[in-house]
Amino acid sequence: MVTLEQAKELMALAIDINGAECRKAKYGDAPCVFISFSGHVACLDIEVDPHGWDNYEGRVRFEINLEGLYGDDYETVRDYLVNMKDGVTAEKKCAEGGNPAMAHTE
Repeated sequence: MVTLEQAKELMALAIDINGAECRKAKYGDAPCVFISFSGHVACLDIEVDPHGWDNYEGRVRFEINLEGLYGDDYETVRDYLVNMKDGVTAEKKCAEGGNPAMAHTE
């Protein structure tokens, strides 16, 4: 079972990786994370495009059912996103004219 706090942590990691205000280019060396929640089945769908949001090469998909009935393991997904976050700099997030000051890196 995945707790609400753990689900929020995955959302926060996605925002940290993407940047909240900064928008990067379609292509580049910065990843882009998409997360959607389907409330009727308590499921998080997570897609990661490691090389930009319009480059489907290497896309990684995860599915986490919050009730633990099916899908990927929370720890596996969390570790994947943490490792990705650790490799992303403000400059990568803001390729082609974005504002690195708005990239929310730690």
